[in-house]
Amino acid sequence: MRPINMISIGILAAIILYGTSCHSTKGHQGNSTYSWKLFRAVKQDMKDAQVVKVGDTVLVIYPELAMFGEGKDEIKKDALPAFVQFAGILKDYGRVHVLINGYTDNVGGPEANMALSERRAEHTKTLMVNNGIKESRIITNGKGETYFVGDNKTVEGRRANRRVEFVLYEQ
Repeated sequence: MRPINMISIGILAAIILYGTSCHSTKGHQGNSTYSWKLFRAVKQDMKDAQVVKVGDTVLVIYPELAMFGEGKDEIKKDALPAFVQFAGILKDYGRVHVLINGYTDNVGGPEANMALSERRAEHTKTLMVNNGIKESRIITNGKGETYFVGDNKTVEGRRANRRVEFVLYEQ
């Protein structure tokens, strides 16, 4: 598995802590036993995912998994088992809410890419709901082409940028 570079982790941490209001409201940032238990479970069971803990928030990213085709908003069939397995883990953590951020590569215009990233997040939400996660636990967000993890000048980089990322937090 290709590790996420520190710039990506820094961007993700900033998105979580400053770009959303979904970090824990428990008043004990980084010390929640529940979030540590969740982190360990996801890290152990989701071998293809990059799992990072920032405070009481857990980030789940699939850097090697080609999730979407170019210009497509439905998850590729070969990526489905990972999402089904992930939903299975989340069923055991009913206090955890999920922010699904959708992303695109830089092919196409900014407005089209923003809409595509929103549809990717929504389709992922539907998949999670269809696999037993309550809809009320999930919010979605389109990020467009702004936060890239791969080089948009290469096929592999663009493929990596066509993704969703999960931010898990206790409500």
